[in-house]
Amino acid sequence: MSGLIQSLVSMDATNLDREFLWSIFECLQEGVFAIAEDRFIMVNPALCELLGYDREEIVGKAFLEVIAERHREMVFNRAQARIRGESPPNHYEIALIRQDLSEILVHIKVSTFKLADGSIVNVGSTRDISGERRALKQLQHSEQEFRRIVENLPDIFYRTDHQGRIKMASPYAAEVMGYQLEELIGQPLANFYARPEEREATLSKILQGQGEMVPVESCLRHRDGSIVWVSTHAYACFDENGDFSGVEGVARNITERKNLEERLRHMAIRDPLTQVYNRFGFEEKLDDAINRARRNKSSIALLFFDLDKFKTINDNYGHDVGDRYLAAFAKRMEIGFRETDTVARLGGDEFVALLENLECDETVYNLLERCVTALSDPFVTDEHTLIFQYSYGIAQYPKHGTDAEALLKFADQAMYLDKSNQALIV
Repeated sequence: MSGLIQSLVSMDATNLDREFLWSIFECLQEGVFAIAEDRFIMVNPALCELLGYDREEIVGKAFLEVIAERHREMVFNRAQARIRGESPPNHYEIALIRQDLSEILVHIKVSTFKLADGSIVNVGSTRDISGERRALKQLQHSEQEFRRIVENLPDIFYRTDHQGRIKMASPYAAEVMGYQLEELIGQPLANFYARPEEREATLSKILQGQGEMVPVESCLRHRDGSIVWVSTHAYACFDENGDFSGVEGVARNITERKNLEERLRHMAIRDPLTQVYNRFGFEEKLDDAINRARRNKSSIALLFFDLDKFKTINDNYGHDVGDRYLAAFAKRMEIGFRETDTVARLGGDEFVALLENLECDETVYNLLERCVTALSDPFVTDEHTLIFQYSYGIAQYPKHGTDAEALLKFADQAMYLDKSNQALIV
């Protein structure tokens, strides 16, 4: 066999030193071998270590002895096919038997050569993949466990790719949104936002977390068109190159909580009798309007209304008629002004209207005239027909004041001046 070894070492070594090639052979980290007449004739240290043998113990050994029995027939048949000049697969995964009789899974690649003396030699390399297989099985097991958790999660789970398309979602996510699970997969998450343009701001906030959990609330649209609110803890995912690869998040359906908050908010800022804004809600609106006007260098107007002789209505017709009279007055004001204008009841028989987006002073008086027209028809209830009697005052920002208190005070004084003039006329 020494002649075969010498011939093998001299293969394709025309321009290279044989000692140099042998050093490479010895230093390779993959197990390398040569087989002739069904026996090992060369092995490198890496193969010896892989199988647990000394070199002297394995050289001359029948190669099938180190092949797991279940793989021997396949390996033998492929070796014979290569000798016959056929081209069976030359790389595959098999189990080898180590000296201690344990098995090790390897990836093997084999080539067949015919030497100058006519001898046939099979040369191959092996790589231990048992660790990779264990890791893969653990990963598959972990993935299966993860999917079982997701499938039974009582909350919404979702995963998107870098383009925002849904890659994975829990069955509960589909249930909350009114879809079948397969209808969600592959769809852009933004498609399910009630206001799709808000997705960009949400994503920007998640990206700022740099992989840390970020709490966000999102307003989504159910399949039937209704609103679904979710509270999400999401984080951005990055690949091994540091590039953004998508988002993962767990969300909870908070629609009921949001609806309750909205009802409480409505109760806090609305007058229960007339359903227009109360003083608290109006003051918020007025502060916001003043801030906008200051930024935009625009004007706003405040119209203060006070019902005349309202106590007489309560005294003559009862509080039930008085309450309906107040509600009707508020409704007429809403009809008279624009949808963008704010009508409020400050308390008792005092009402106010906040007008924004005014082109000029004339716009204020045009809108006032519309309101007066809406209030001109009498209030009819049961057998009673009552006319709306009121006084009003106007204040404009910034002409009559630059804060809420100053504007309200000026409008209130203007209203009392109007009331005094009417009293003189009477």
